Amino acid sequence: MRKFYNGIGTRCSGVLMLALLLIAAGCNKPRYDQIGGTDEDPPSGKHRKVLIIGISGARGEVILKAPIPNIRKMLANSIYSFDALTEAPTLESTGWSSTLTGVWGAKHGVLGAGYAGNNFDKYPMLFKHVKEFDSKLKTVSISADAALNTNLVSDADVKESFGNEDVKVKDKALTALADASSDVVLVNFKGVDAAGDQYGFDASVPEYMQAIATADAYVGELLAAVESRTSAKNEDWLIVISSDHGGTLTGHGGNEYESRNIFTVFYNKNFKANPIVKSQTNTTFLKINQVDGLQYAYSDSSLYKFNKYPQFTFEMRVKVDVVMKSDPAFASNKDWGSGGNPGWGLFVSGQRWRFNVGDGISANRRDFAAPETAPVLSDGKWHHIAVSVNKSSFARIYQDGAFLGEVNVSGVTNWEGNQKATLAILEDGTIDSRNEWGYELKANFADVRLWNTVIDPTTLATYAKCDTTVTTNHPYYENLLGWWKANDAKGAILKDYSLRNSNLKVFGGPKWEETGKNLCSAIVQADVPKTVDVTAQIYSWLRIPIRPEWSLDGKVWIDN
Repeated sequence: MRKFYNGIGTRCSGVLMLALLLIAAGCNKPRYDQIGGTDEDPPSGKHRKVLIIGISGARGEVILKAPIPNIRKMLANSIYSFDALTEAPTLESTGWSSTLTGVWGAKHGVLGAGYAGNNFDKYPMLFKHVKEFDSKLKTVSISADAALNTNLVSDADVKESFGNEDVKVKDKALTALADASSDVVLVNFKGVDAAGDQYGFDASVPEYMQAIATADAYVGELLAAVESRTSAKNEDWLIVISSDHGGTLTGHGGNEYESRNIFTVFYNKNFKANPIVKSQTNTTFLKINQVDGLQYAYSDSSLYKFNKYPQFTFEMRVKVDVVMKSDPAFASNKDWGSGGNPGWGLFVSGQRWRFNVGDGISANRRDFAAPETAPVLSDGKWHHIAVSVNKSSFARIYQDGAFLGEVNVSGVTNWEGNQKATLAILEDGTIDSRNEWGYELKANFADVRLWNTVIDPTTLATYAKCDTTVTTNHPYYENLLGWWKANDAKGAILKDYSLRNSNLKVFGGPKWEETGKNLCSAIVQADVPKTVDVTAQIYSWLRIPIRPEWSLDGKVWIDN
């Protein structure tokens, strides 16, 4: 049985304790820790081969939002992460040197825009050890970056470069994959990086998103070529897709997260999906302190006109440090001067909270207050609060994943407040309740999510946990209307991490507060794939013993 592991090492095994003692001296590296895997047995007697697809400049969190039908289809049989990382300097030469040698820049020496100062004699490109293991294995490198082939790639039986012409790279790669003798094939595309350099590395940039879509189409053709090989039934392919760096709207090269964020996919038709995501580790959050003046986050987008949605779910995390004497809003689209006014909201209620909706007719007002048995909110801890609405019947209320109760909302006919804000956070829809009604709130908020459907209780409870994040594996991912982590740590915009790209505006100059605690009230370290893991994984797949003197920095995610 093939399993997934998260450390480089040699597995020691034996039946008798005596045997273990006898071999212990020669088998003393740390054992892999299993992190999940496939129930499929590896095909016996098949030739293992590798296809490496490098997409320069592909930022992981943007790839997740991009039109990538071919890559997305592969994820069902992949170990993958859109939270993968590289190290600074975030340059092509540095990134690909780390990817293809399996060591960081401090060892391979490539820390500038070129390849000067490299230590490839001591830390060679992976083809060298492939050839040392079996000189009959045919190695191929086809790149849109001539400098990569000239300076980094060694021991290639076939090496061809096409300066910044991805389509020629793709066509030549198809030819190489049609050759039954090809064993390890490296294909490098530059179109995504070129678009990012010219226009910006962001989901808001059409040219960048189109370049990603084009690269995805090439991936689809390469995958089809592997599957249609005349010798396919006798082969077992590992397909690796990765990038060298990400970027910001203004470029790349620095240590900012956007530039270090890449993506990595390890695909084999016998793998089961295993997404690897980072936990919520940030400790800096927006602090609304309305005692100092009017402060809030909001949207005026028509996307959040709620009458168009028969169902919706709203959830957020709040941290309230003091008991509120009034009942200001956590989130709303209505004029909270009266609960009967049109629109809905979540509001402070003593030490707890409440849901309210009205449509302008007093008889149609609906309220649900968290019961006295529910934990208080004003304890200085993070709490998850949510409402899931089916307008024809119910509004269900949850706190920290637990169901608190529901209220019948079938008679409510208008869910829009028709105010300045179609959605306001820590304010009502007027975005002026502090001045109008004297409401004041002091609180942190984070992880605001809005969906255009009812979320079932099990899923809602699962994703109410402090260390969860939304990925394409979320059963309602396509229904996500907005996801604002609110951990941006700077600026007056809260970035939307959903596919809608609908950022929230921040008004009043609230402070970004370093709380010292994350959403789990602790420091959580996330283990995600790094650029240096690619080489180690390829050695493992080809059953090449990893020698201590190679001093690899990467780790193996799929052990053999």
